[in-house]
Amino acid sequence: MKIPSSATHLALLLLATAIMTEGLFAQTEPTAAIPESRLIRRGQEGWRYLDTGEAPGEGWRAAEFDDSKWGSGAAPLGYGEDDVTTEISFGGEPEDKFAAAYFRLTFDAPDSQTDTEPVKYGGRVRFDDGVILYLNGTEIFRMNMPREGQPGHQEFSTGKVSSSSRWEGRYEKFFISRDVLLPGRNILAAEVHQSDAGSSDLILDFELAALTSEDARLEAIPELFTSPEGNVTEPVAGDEIYLDDLEVVRNIAIKGKELLMHEKAVAGRTLLREMENNRQHSILNLPIGGLDVLSPAEIYKRCAPAVLIISPVSESSDPNHPGEGWGSGFIISDAGVAVTNWHVIEAMSEADVITATTFDGRVFPLTKVLAARRDEDVAVVQFDTLGEKLVSLPLASGAHIGEPVCIIAHPRTNFFNLTQGYVSRYFKSRTNGARLISVSAEIAGGSSGGPILNKRGEVIGVVSMTESLSANPVFSQRTRAQAHETDPGDEPSADDVEPDAEKNEETVPPAQQERQQRVRVVPSSHQMTMKFGTPAVSVLELLE
Repeated sequence: MKIPSSATHLALLLLATAIMTEGLFAQTEPTAAIPESRLIRRGQEGWRYLDTGEAPGEGWRAAEFDDSKWGSGAAPLGYGEDDVTTEISFGGEPEDKFAAAYFRLTFDAPDSQTDTEPVKYGGRVRFDDGVILYLNGTEIFRMNMPREGQPGHQEFSTGKVSSSSRWEGRYEKFFISRDVLLPGRNILAAEVHQSDAGSSDLILDFELAALTSEDARLEAIPELFTSPEGNVTEPVAGDEIYLDDLEVVRNIAIKGKELLMHEKAVAGRTLLREMENNRQHSILNLPIGGLDVLSPAEIYKRCAPAVLIISPVSESSDPNHPGEGWGSGFIISDAGVAVTNWHVIEAMSEADVITATTFDGRVFPLTKVLAARRDEDVAVVQFDTLGEKLVSLPLASGAHIGEPVCIIAHPRTNFFNLTQGYVSRYFKSRTNGARLISVSAEIAGGSSGGPILNKRGEVIGVVSMTESLSANPVFSQRTRAQAHETDPGDEPSADDVEPDAEKNEETVPPAQQERQQRVRVVPSSHQMTMKFGTPAVSVLELLE
């Protein structure tokens, strides 16, 4: 069977994490502490708010708008959370709360900024459930809201920040262009929308800091990896750092929706049509492999940055409750050319955008299918590099049976997982005569499209599917007689049988009594799972 690229969904039943403490952004972040550069602090005083359930009025985002009749207080503002400083009204009906509340903050920015420093301004916002932020009338951030347009005061958010989500209390990061911030007086405006009329809480807090180039680089690091001590760290393939799979999922959803918002997306159905038309283009400047034999650790360090997570994102995707399909792929040209499976793209055809995500958390949109073959389950795709530098993998035709191989892929959302094995054989499919390579390295759903790498870190094949050759059914038993009725030819061990009725139970240790009384599950006699891929020669032929 083909490995399902969209079979895995994540059930997020996690306790909410502790709310981040005061400081310039999170203390576990790698960002340097520069409190003198902070223009707006968490818990800032001087906020104005409208909590009447009415529309805020024309021009409410502009500096000259008269908010003197609005309420005032310090952040966090809202209701239903223990750390709210200024409690606002939700209308008095717990099951029929106002859909939205509106906020404004006047603050000053220095007019002595040089031409080079700071290079960016970093914002952090905590909200529940949906938010749109405006600086001097220009929108600077939107999350859990329709991707375009100005929502009305009775409109609910498109996503929910739930107490069952591990991200409740998170301060979302984003950057603000220098030309939006004015020397002297500035106006920050925010609208926060509930997910439904019965939502239990609403909150808003915000901070803004001027960042140097190094601070901005550190701030841009996704919160995917932590050090052994538990601090957020930079992604370095092969190091002893701990990947958070749920953060990977959320990062893809957030950045994928940003691609939609900025119209840098091609719908999955468009890519499917291109693939079915079997478009073929010549592609030049492919990387050349080396001669050095690498250890598995060296292969991972060199190749993992070129391996991709292929995933669908739609406007309805909820970053706080992510659950999408996953596949694998790999980059073969730093111009943004990658390889994956035909069935991976086909399974994601209903997505608003199909994304390609690198080891370090960068998310790119797939924009075109360059070449494809259904019978050999391979697709060569183009993605928008967004001006970023990329690492690519060389293709190599041919590997001897018995040669060692490594696979880096994403089985069941265990992202960037390394397995090892050998080339088992080459053969033709009994169904359509397609050329296939068989390997013994472990794969599972989500591995589809991953690279099969030889000992020099060259791609010799593309993961495609698995086939179970034989397995006996699992059965349970309480007694020897019951076991024989189920399968007379399978003789259970003495440990799997209840004690004789005449035997004095006092002579049997309590732990053994408990163990003997439990229903026994006999392991299935599963014999073998075959792992197949498309040989690299098929990809090379598409590129000729």
